[in-house]
Amino acid sequence: MARFDKNYFPKYDQLSIAERAFLRTCCYYPPRPRRQASLESIAPPESYLHKYERAFGREFWSLIKGKRVLDLGCGEGGYVLALAGQGAGQIIGLDVQANFSLAQEECRRRGYGNAEFIQGTTAVLLDESFDVTISHDSFEHFSNPEEIVAEMSRVTKKDGHLLIKFGPPWRNPWGRHMSGTVRKDRPWVHLLVPEKVIMRCHSVYHNESVLRERFSQLPGGLNKMTLSRFKKILRSTRDIRVRSLRISLLFSDIPRLPIVQELLASEVSAHCVRVS
Repeated sequence: MARFDKNYFPKYDQLSIAERAFLRTCCYYPPRPRRQASLESIAPPESYLHKYERAFGREFWSLIKGKRVLDLGCGEGGYVLALAGQGAGQIIGLDVQANFSLAQEECRRRGYGNAEFIQGTTAVLLDESFDVTISHDSFEHFSNPEEIVAEMSRVTKKDGHLLIKFGPPWRNPWGRHMSGTVRKDRPWVHLLVPEKVIMRCHSVYHNESVLRERFSQLPGGLNKMTLSRFKKILRSTRDIRVRSLRISLLFSDIPRLPIVQELLASEVSAHCVRVS
């Protein structure tokens, strides 16, 4: 068995016997380097186009053509670049973390004057100021997802569109979002092992200064978003109507029972309309 000790993990001795067992049996060894943002990680923006079509269909391009669009939780900004080059009248990328400096540089280089990045929350945005509001690959990271959908509705014009895509959901085999830490051949381990054990091991594994104990404390956050919770949020949000809900499964030829969808959904996308 590969060695897991203080040569790699200075805080290894702070783990319990059970936590050390998880580290030794479920984590990659030697540790994988953390992904670093680079221009290559966000370009070319054309690489994002098929992801939009897969999530929202080909009609997506007609929805954003000449429209004012918000990318909520834009991250490094690659999706903003894609929309700026595909006909959006104006595209705003909003995120609480300012990790989009490289995308800003790329916008200037490409002459995308219709793209803008803002660090902050939706509190800085006016009511009904966007034709289309998008959350792509960020919804499972929001600490207050119910409030986020309400805010998406607030900033969207009447008859405007709210588009949400995320995945994998929490009960997916890899819904823990720890591809650089926990081995891929350990499916659903996050549903079987206590959260505190996994997170303490994660902290030691990455030599963090504090031993975290909650998934919500991961960089970027993780809210354990399940299909059932997502559907409930959509149903309970005032002023929106769900136009379509797409659930992609890891395997196509299986019954689409609720429990099967919860355990084997790879991606979820919703298209909603602001009705009042």
